[in-house]
Amino acid sequence: MTENSNSKLKGFVYTLVSALLLCAVLAVIRGLLEASDISHVFMILSDSCFVCSVLYIGLGALVWISLSGIFDILGFGIKSLKYLFTPIKKDPAEGGYYEYVLEKREKRKGKTPPYLVLIIGLIILVLAVIFLVLWSVTGAYEAPAV
Repeated sequence: MTENSNSKLKGFVYTLVSALLLCAVLAVIRGLLEASDISHVFMILSDSCFVCSVLYIGLGALVWISLSGIFDILGFGIKSLKYLFTPIKKDPAEGGYYEYVLEKREKRKGKTPPYLVLIIGLIILVLAVIFLVLWSVTGAYEAPAV
């Protein structure tokens, strides 16, 4: 096994363990330790895994989008605020937006999007669906009596 693949495997394991720990913490907060029957346990596990998966998928998607350069205009705008609200004059050698975007693009070269976080989020989402199916199979989903 090469060092690069070993490093990727470690990253995958660390990310998966952190996601599962977050799921466990959310489940305990939700009342897993006080659950009365198995269907209640499955409901709590499904809820906590779903919340965790939404967080991981959302974070991974946000970082992936930011690596595409979509937020460059916001960064340039924030950087330019110091010239708007202070008496500091802008140095013409700094360049404009186009130069800023080229500089950012150079910095991003070689960076890979965080597919790992997205994959872990999808794995946790599959776990949430499995727990949801188990919850519905245990007969917990019944129509309320009228």
